[in-house]
Amino acid sequence: MSGEPKLTLAQEPIRWKKLRSPKTWRPKNAGSELVGYYLGKTLKDGQWGQYYVVMVAVPGKDGFSAPHMASGSALIRALDGGQVEVGSFVRIVFGGMKDLGEDRYMKEFEVFVGEGTITMEQAQSYLEQAEESDEDE
Repeated sequence: MSGEPKLTLAQEPIRWKKLRSPKTWRPKNAGSELVGYYLGKTLKDGQWGQYYVVMVAVPGKDGFSAPHMASGSALIRALDGGQVEVGSFVRIVFGGMKDLGEDRYMKEFEVFVGEGTITMEQAQSYLEQAEESDEDE
């Protein structure tokens, strides 16, 4: 099956958009950032049971990339505790791995929420500026 089928709804052709699978954000260095629109969280099944992942839509020059997924109990607590609403513009900063002892570690995060209404153009401008500052370092 290729192209768009000739289905109509209320006399208008249905337009189809291909969806992309979310990308997993796996920061390696403290200070790495994930910036975009908070899409909420979803429950996953993993090797050690169920866990939540956060979904973030990252704006780009051609619209949005595939959503990014991030996990970590500190991240979930920060978003839940801050009562961050779906659609909020967020900046998630990876703080590194915290040693809990007994060969156990936890991801640390700082979470920031954009205040007021953040337009797509403002989001793109912020990301472009962040890329330029990364290139300068």
